[in-house]
Amino acid sequence: MGVWEDFSQFLEGRLEEFLEKNPRLKLLVLLENVRQQEAEAEQQLTQCQADMRRIQDEIVAVARDVQKWQDRIAQAKAGGREDLAQAAKERSDALLRRGNELWGQMSVLKEQQQQTAAMLSRIAQKRQELEAHMAAQQGETAARSARSMGFEGSDDLDARFRDWELEQELERLKRRK
Repeated sequence: MGVWEDFSQFLEGRLEEFLEKNPRLKLLVLLENVRQQEAEAEQQLTQCQADMRRIQDEIVAVARDVQKWQDRIAQAKAGGREDLAQAAKERSDALLRRGNELWGQMSVLKEQQQQTAAMLSRIAQKRQELEAHMAAQQGETAARSARSMGFEGSDDLDARFRDWELEQELERLKRRK
């Protein structure tokens, strides 16, 4: 196992060196990672919301059952059936405990939803910052290229080729992972 770990560390080191020499590619990798994190956070938030809806439905169903058993307790007492009233009270108490348990789960899910939404907001902000940084870097590169070639307008074809080449390199690196 040591050889594979050493080899893996070697490759990671080489990749880091390569990315340090190619800042645009490094930004593309960072942006891709942030986009993946954003998608995962959105999926977690969606799952959390679905769980909350499911638990809300369960809470409503339990509340209806509690009401039904409370009515039965009253009926049994009115009919002089203390044995049925006691059994109905035990059932009602069990349902109330279940309702409290569900309420606790709902509280945990609400907290989780808030944390996930905050995390999603931070990730989206980071993605926007990276995109802005890439756009600024792309603008600087285009301006530098235009000045070095001796004409005023940016060489759009050259920039498109550089972008395409970087994307190809990124895809190649992804396939190697």
